[in-house]
Amino acid sequence: EAWTEEERTVLRAVAQKIALDVVTGQRLKATDHERSTVRRFCAALGELNGALGLDQVSEASLGAVGAIVKADLGVVSAFDGQCHRVLHASGQSSQSVDGLEFASEEGLVGQAVKVQHTLPSRGEYRGKRPVFGDEHALPNMRSLYIVPLTSPSGVAVGALTVASNREHAFASSEREMLELVAGQGAVKLELARAHEQIRELATTDGLTGLNNHRTFQQSFNSMLARAERRQGSMVMILMDIDHFKRLNDTYGHPFGDEVLRGVAAVLNRVVRKVDLAARYGGEEFAVLLEDSDAAAGMMIAERIRREVESLSFVHADKGSVGVTLSLGVTTFPVDGTDKTQLIARADQALYSAKEHGRNQVCEWAALATKSQQEQAVVTVAAEIGV
Repeated sequence: EAWTEEERTVLRAVAQKIALDVVTGQRLKATDHERSTVRRFCAALGELNGALGLDQVSEASLGAVGAIVKADLGVVSAFDGQCHRVLHASGQSSQSVDGLEFASEEGLVGQAVKVQHTLPSRGEYRGKRPVFGDEHALPNMRSLYIVPLTSPSGVAVGALTVASNREHAFASSEREMLELVAGQGAVKLELARAHEQIRELATTDGLTGLNNHRTFQQSFNSMLARAERRQGSMVMILMDIDHFKRLNDTYGHPFGDEVLRGVAAVLNRVVRKVDLAARYGGEEFAVLLEDSDAAAGMMIAERIRREVESLSFVHADKGSVGVTLSLGVTTFPVDGTDKTQLIARADQALYSAKEHGRNQVCEWAALATKSQQEQAVVTVAAEIGV
């Protein structure tokens, strides 16, 4: 039989109730999702606020991005006015840009920082325009959002770049949250730079740019502990510029400073990144070679000596001036098992190098062997009455 009007009214009411239930469920689900997003976002901002160094800040910034959007690529760049350098990149194509440097106005990132405005305006991208350098487009990406990292003083210190393979991947609300992350990231990036500058001032010799004496002592403790734990070896080289006081008296202290910087440049060039070069004090320098034996230590010491000997410093009035080094070498654990002993024996080897003509490398082990041989000769002579 046909539906009666009363039955139709009941069916319409039931349908409306079901529709209301569905809409309410959808809204509750959306609200719960928003709450979850907000919680993740707040937690990520907390991590960002706790970050100190440039690496920590850049990683925490991308962590905050991941709490907001599903991005296939995230990049944090730092600007110094001349170029922009990728501090950290994660996701697709990240290896092709991580750690690279680009001219300040190259690509969309450079343009976004120059005008201090987000690009592209609605986050749309067709994969053709260069994003970082002129040759770094992202052909697989269909959504792109570049937010300048602008400090409270109005200076652009970097950029946050987010990309996705999906079209219309970043809704307006998500773009707003990305800009909030960028604002926090800019402040933390500026603070991180200041923190690293302070740390560098505390650990670096102002004249030569090498590690200072305090850093040398602290690093020596750490490297010695590692060598003991691994049952490995390490080398200390102590060196001194020959006749440096005479050089200062003859050519002046500014010229002496130039010589110190020149020797430091040699150490920076010769010594590996895993090792340590320091200004030990005055005209003395020290080098610590990790996981190295006596033969490697002598080879590095001799290379340093030759390269310094080949240097030529030009004095305005007296022309070209050359300098030489005397060097002493000790090895852990062969020549000593604690820091005080190794330093003292390196100093003895250095003194022997100076005493026997300067501009040479003296190894404490060879010095000790020679001393033992001389003592043996004296003992034998005494025994036979000579």
